Amino acid sequence: MTIAQPILPHDRRLPDIQATARGLYIDGQWLPSQSGQMIEVVDPSTEAVLKQSGLGREGGQHHGIAEFMVAKYIATSF
Repeated sequence: MTIAQPILPHDRRLPDIQATARGLYIDGQWLPSQSGQMIEVVDPSTEAVLKQSGLGREGGQHHGIAEFMVAKYIATSF
């Protein structure tokens, strides 16, 4: 009989988003904001600025949807 070893919390750490994140996370990748504008992300309990993030704009989601649909259409066999 084999006893499974516990998974320690330090073995499941995710990459530090504050160190890697730039812009907007869309479809599995970080993309720059189309507007180039940034906003501050604030911890509401301390009011400390955690980082700056890309500012999306109204309608920006359509860009990602359109790219997805074009790729899906191209992959369709005739």
